[in-house]
Amino acid sequence: AKGSGGFSVGYLYLFLTQAVSRLLPFVVNTLVARRLTPEEFGVPTVHFQLLSTVILTCREGFRRALMRDTGSGDGKDDTTDESQEAAGWLVVPIGAVLSAGVPYTIYLFGGLKMTDPYSQAVAYYGISAFLACVFSGIII
Repeated sequence: AKGSGGFSVGYLYLFLTQAVSRLLPFVVNTLVARRLTPEEFGVPTVHFQLLSTVILTCREGFRRALMRDTGSGDGKDDTTDESQEAAGWLVVPIGAVLSAGVPYTIYLFGGLKMTDPYSQAVAYYGISAFLACVFSGIII
């Protein structure tokens, strides 16, 4: 039957997206928790949550806005799939700026050195956030 694989392929993509979106932060948080002492974990946890929130807002908010934009229905200024796909890639430069900007701000105002495990953990988290933004453009 035509289109019978559509459901299973869509389900597989959705399942893999959810699995990666849950496993990636878990792995990164586990690596961070192992590198930091319990005393260093309080304020840094807030910083990591800020970074995670910024990236989530950028990625998910933008994606959901694109998914809901169906146009007016009169055909004049309706959004096409091609224009939505092109706009979906805006997540990458916006995510790059945020993924670099938030860790750099934490590094700058925290008076940290790159040899500190905390600084390295924030940098790794920023890199993983950027990679999440890059791959989110593929699955929009």
